[in-house]
Amino acid sequence: MANTQNAKPKVTVPTDSESVISMILGAMVVVVIGALAFSYIRNWRQNRQAAEETPTEEQQQNVVEVTELPTEVMTETDETGREVPTNLPARYTVREGDSTWAIAEAFYGSGFNYVDIETENSLNPDQELTPGMQLTIPKVSVRTQEEAGVPRSAMTETVQEMQEQNPDQPVQTKGGMTTPVNTQE
Repeated sequence: MANTQNAKPKVTVPTDSESVISMILGAMVVVVIGALAFSYIRNWRQNRQAAEETPTEEQQQNVVEVTELPTEVMTETDETGREVPTNLPARYTVREGDSTWAIAEAFYGSGFNYVDIETENSLNPDQELTPGMQLTIPKVSVRTQEEAGVPRSAMTETVQEMQEQNPDQPVQTKGGMTTPVNTQE
């Protein structure tokens, strides 16, 4: 019987030509995979950029330039049964004393749409509007008090109501909220 403990496994050592061929084939595989990955990423970026540059249906509509707040709101009923202003989208130039609430009341007939104006223009809720600022007024449905989730008792009075009650008391509107100004500081 043969001694199996001292038997060495048979190992074949590749010749130099086999090593060179294997390295060349391996390098070719790496280059092909790299080229495919590069092409995929480049096409993905181009497609994403083209999608971002393609105007949406709303953006394709003519944006009306508005220099004064409208005095009348005209709406139409959309396919969901909600009221939508017909004069939007619009670009409005802010004037002295404007607030997002007052602008929303003028364009939508509801101050609760101030949120849509702030969102469309990337405004912070406490950000004050400065005269000359350009705001895009989006074409969205009119928000009601119930949709905004504000109970009637928590609603703020409008500037006109506050001034009628106390004509000598100055008021300020900030972030859609109208409050009296404390002058006794």
